[in-house]
Amino acid sequence: MRSYNRTHPDACYTHFTRAEVWATGSAEAYLSDLLRQLHPEDQPEMVSYIQTHLERCAQDFPLGKVQSFRSNRFRARNADGQWGWHEVRSRLYRHRDGLIITEGVMTEITEVMQLLLEDSLTQLPNRRATEQWLQRILDRNPQEKLAVINLDIDRFQSINDSFGQDSGNAVLQQVALMLQGQLPAGAWLARLEADEFLLVLYPEARLSEARLSEAGSGTGAAPAHDEAGMATQTEAAVRRWQERLQHIFFERRERRLRLTASAGTAVHPNGANCAKQLLQQANTALMEAKRLGPGGYCLYTNQISQAIDWRLQLEKSLDLAIESKAFTLVYQPQVDRWGRWIAAEVLLRWSLPDGRSMKPDVFIPIAEQTGQIRAMNHWVLETACTQLSQWIQQGLKPPRLAINLSAVQLEPTAQDPALVEELLEACQRHGITPDQLDLEITETALLGNRELALQQLKDVVDAGFRLAIDDFGTGYSCLQILQTFPVQFVKVDKSFVQQLPNNGKDRQLVESILLIARQLNLQTVAEGVESEAQLHLLQELGCDSFQGYFIAKPLNSQEMADRMRAELAHS
Repeated sequence: MRSYNRTHPDACYTHFTRAEVWATGSAEAYLSDLLRQLHPEDQPEMVSYIQTHLERCAQDFPLGKVQSFRSNRFRARNADGQWGWHEVRSRLYRHRDGLIITEGVMTEITEVMQLLLEDSLTQLPNRRATEQWLQRILDRNPQEKLAVINLDIDRFQSINDSFGQDSGNAVLQQVALMLQGQLPAGAWLARLEADEFLLVLYPEARLSEARLSEAGSGTGAAPAHDEAGMATQTEAAVRRWQERLQHIFFERRERRLRLTASAGTAVHPNGANCAKQLLQQANTALMEAKRLGPGGYCLYTNQISQAIDWRLQLEKSLDLAIESKAFTLVYQPQVDRWGRWIAAEVLLRWSLPDGRSMKPDVFIPIAEQTGQIRAMNHWVLETACTQLSQWIQQGLKPPRLAINLSAVQLEPTAQDPALVEELLEACQRHGITPDQLDLEITETALLGNRELALQQLKDVVDAGFRLAIDDFGTGYSCLQILQTFPVQFVKVDKSFVQQLPNNGKDRQLVESILLIARQLNLQTVAEGVESEAQLHLLQELGCDSFQGYFIAKPLNSQEMADRMRAELAHS
């Protein structure tokens, strides 16, 4: 069997012409020269492409029967020495004298491929290019050792919101340049979308000992040829990038912003069988890193994936519970120094369909992260106000109800009214007054947008509601919060109360908190009082009121009504 190659007259490929093929007298020289000019990553695929043609040449097919077109894209050197993208489309057919002819068209498509595979802002590869490149690597060697790092700038949207998109674009370009300058040889860098970058490191593409030392790993870094060593070196590199990123300051309108980034890493091989799955693992690790707070880092494990799946399932269950109103309220009494019932904290309970109860400290943090807390808090306010109104209509004298606020409620949206408006509207609907409700909020909930939170809470207090700082002593800036925010009550966290009176340090802390509160004319409530000894010591230290199982367990609405009737009977 004889064969030869005939280049199509419309071909745009400049390196190989029909004349050169005719001069050599064979296709072998043509193909050999072509392969030498291809990008090394594209050579294996082109070899496979050529082998497919040779195999078809050996097959018997009818005279003049045209085999279907096959196409392939590859990179080759252009006349200026730069890598350019090309596409080859070819077909086979049998000539009358038995000769099998390969006919093809080669077209330069560099500009088209740049649009498809390149991020126009940073000129880095995009998500599509990254997935294609990574899949070629894994197809060539399914056991290839590499680390995939997903890096995301923290609070990037605030830059766009505060300074405009042009400023945000400038920050992304700066970050891209910094990462390019820090990467070892052979690494891959891409911008996936928005403020998200992806980096791929090979074991042989190691950081120098100097860079590793700067990153804090020391000279005794684990060898990168095993998975643990790769993970150690990768984290050292990421920590170094995170540190460098903090030196990229963005200044505009006399404001200076320090950048931080979170990162998640997936080390291969780890069970991923394709590029898309490996990228998803890195993204899963990033989600967990961002959950830990700004500047976080996480290495992907199956346990993390299972935990995220569990949280996603819990989110779905929360949606159903909100829709079906599957929650209930209980009320935990608070008493003063003389045992008089002065208030009751409203607590949310969730019973699952199988009869089990989900703890609030499990589902409430997730609801706050997802924003589901808005609907839950609205239901709590409406239900508590409805119940309060019903007790009053029954001739009872209910104590003040203390309702917990979330940081999310301090951030009004177009769909949700300001906090004070929501509270006042609820009071008006149910015929109650603001002085019948106390509002509790944790220190950490006030550490976000302080200015917005301060204005919201001032409006609430001016409207007649009373405000308490919950879990006091567990935050980061206790004194500043007490000085700045319009607080009337301080609730001593139960973690300080539990070890009283046996722990001297806890006693000193509680005594200090109570002293500060008295100097600022604030009322104090001790949470988690579970023994008579704790109660007596708190009374000696000057605490004003108390809450906990020693005082009373959380009561349902009927138990609350029974206690109120008993109070009336003894009055």
